Amino acid sequence: MSSYLIFVDEAPIHEANGLLARHGLADIERGANRMTWLDCQEGPGGKRGVLGSWMDPEKVQIASFQPDKQKWVPLLIETGAIWLGTSIDDGLRPDDILRSAPFPHSIPCLLEDGNLWMIPVARSLPHILGQDAKGVPTRTPADPFVEFCAGAEEAFQFFATADKGGAMTGEVGWPFVCQALALNHRLAPPIISALRLVSDKACGRIVLATIEMQLIRDVEAEKKNME
Repeated sequence: MSSYLIFVDEAPIHEANGLLARHGLADIERGANRMTWLDCQEGPGGKRGVLGSWMDPEKVQIASFQPDKQKWVPLLIETGAIWLGTSIDDGLRPDDILRSAPFPHSIPCLLEDGNLWMIPVARSLPHILGQDAKGVPTRTPADPFVEFCAGAEEAFQFFATADKGGAMTGEVGWPFVCQALALNHRLAPPIISALRLVSDKACGRIVLATIEMQLIRDVEAEKKNME
């Protein structure tokens, strides 16, 4: 297995635990996963800094900076010089950065790296049951998923009212697809961008997966066949 590495230029090791939050990447550690940090004399930018890695349970060893074996690209983050590293030989697979408790009702989705990434279905995420002022039963998304489920509902209305061929522009879909990918995987928008995972077509596939559009279409086709 081969996960990604993060290198932060000129960061002291005693500040390592707060680096991800400072640079807007804290969500990648959501759940039981935590990065391990190592002080390095030199990094991909030629400067001293700290190297963050995910411990591989199969190898039980701390990663190191190996420029001849790793591919490094800068993350576009205004708060500092941060680099993303992946193995030249092994690349990066979805299972390598799967969260410790992925959502069970997820759909495999083909992205630009040629791998299948697990995209959670919005309606299957945790919801709260209740009732409105008239006593009508309600089912609303739990607080962490309100924004994502609202985006899924907007996407459903979009595809339900127009045939766009399953494609959404990056401008429209980028924040939403980043949420979709980050729910099951240790990802954040700058990392997704650096990995070049999402094309226009992949964006459409992700959005369609969150609303189970293929299932909806299959049910509608079955109904027509029965008429």
